[in-house]
Amino acid sequence: MVDKATVAAGSFSDPQRTANPLVGSGPALPQKDGVRSPAVPARRDHRSTGQHISWLLVLLLTTASLIALYQVAQTPRAHSNGANAIDSFRTIRSFYAGLGEFMETGDASALSITLAPGALASVPEQGIMGDDSALLTYLLALRATHPRLRFSIENIDASGDIAIASVRMSGMADTPASTWLGASGTSKEFFRIHARRIVQHWTTTPGSVLRYPLTAPPMRVEAFQPGHLAIAKLTISPQHNDPQPIEGPALLLVERGHLTLEGDGSSQIVTISTGATYLPRAKEQGSAGPGQSISIPDHQAFVSNEDSDSTTALIATLVEDAPQILEYLPGFPDAQTTIINDMSPLSTGRTTTNGPVTVRPLAFGQREIPKGMWELEISWVVLGPGASLPLATEGEWTIAQVISGSATPEQHDPEMLRTLTNDGDKPMVALVIRLCAAP
Repeated sequence: MVDKATVAAGSFSDPQRTANPLVGSGPALPQKDGVRSPAVPARRDHRSTGQHISWLLVLLLTTASLIALYQVAQTPRAHSNGANAIDSFRTIRSFYAGLGEFMETGDASALSITLAPGALASVPEQGIMGDDSALLTYLLALRATHPRLRFSIENIDASGDIAIASVRMSGMADTPASTWLGASGTSKEFFRIHARRIVQHWTTTPGSVLRYPLTAPPMRVEAFQPGHLAIAKLTISPQHNDPQPIEGPALLLVERGHLTLEGDGSSQIVTISTGATYLPRAKEQGSAGPGQSISIPDHQAFVSNEDSDSTTALIATLVEDAPQILEYLPGFPDAQTTIINDMSPLSTGRTTTNGPVTVRPLAFGQREIPKGMWELEISWVVLGPGASLPLATEGEWTIAQVISGSATPEQHDPEMLRTLTNDGDKPMVALVIRLCAAP
């Protein structure tokens, strides 16, 4: 493959001299006494030699042109209007080369270097999983949903820092083509590029619903009391070494700063982009930062913020309607420490502060979950433009919180949260908790 954009060759002419000196026109002699001397006829052998030379040049130029056209035919077309466009073209080619490697092996190293920090930045500014992660979140969900999907570039149009790639997809035999592709069998992928790195990407691919499970396999939990699903944002003040209790099942996604986990033998730290896990032994400490999560399956775990700045994290959890009990024994002046994911702050619409921890509820399931054995799955769900995700399904309990993108206005009312719909023209990322009966 030739890694360059096609450039149209222009033709240039001298208006003062249109004759080709190699084709039969003799040189004009200098004027004398104001009278122009006639041209001396060229000899026959000189004219014959000139004609042979001209035909040889024509043949060489034709051959070179055919070779160049053949090379261009072997690569996707690109229309370029400057050095920036050529850089954009090369960046897109590198992106899809890295994407092919990622889809086959799961290694995103070559792919990541084509992305600018905060590409498709969601919340927070670094992306929900750290630098270069928001677009990578979309691609992780793509690979998890369609692991056999492959891409081939058919055409690239580049103009300045904007590039449009016409891409053909294969390996989606299990998915209706109409869900992803237009009548031509290709999709249009739009990119904005700065300093040879992708800062934004969006697609015209409609109706796509992609899932990237953050709990794999799902957590198997037993509810001893009726309960509810909840999502909230936590902010923990800096340099508070007092461990804060969190009741499982729960998943904490670190957005900014670091959380220290005190090992209990079952809670673990997961690197989201690779799936790598770290299980601290009992009483051993482990640190989780942006791009990592803390998975607490069933027991109570303790976390703390030992940084000099505040730490923020999302928590997705199942909370039980605990029976009314005394908060502390008579004669003891202090109440017991309240767990972070207690029902009282998560079921309200207001932000509450308890010691170093501020809890801001984001989503709360209105449907009560009965006692029993369950499987709890927490996922990123990426919805393409116009795509919908049903949340109120028979035999399942689901809630969602939009992380980036826009949803229909009715989604802001939990009572009306029956379907999550992407009403924008870019992919939408949501954090989704799904609970179903254990087999």
